[in-house]
Amino acid sequence: MRAFPARLDDGVYDELKRRAENERKSMNAVLNESLERHFKGRTDAKAALLRALEALEESERTKR
Repeated sequence: MRAFPARLDDGVYDELKRRAENERKSMNAVLNESLERHFKGRTDAKAALLRALEALEESERTKR
């Protein structure tokens, strides 16, 4: 693991802090999780869309 000092806009910092408090995680943990999702191409919106599509497909299968 490496240290990486970063400068964040005030709004980004405030949102990161709020999210970390809501999830009861460190700001570092939330930032690392977000970066991992970004670089793996798995954004929250994409994951939510995939879950919705799976649920729709399941619903269609049970109707048959």
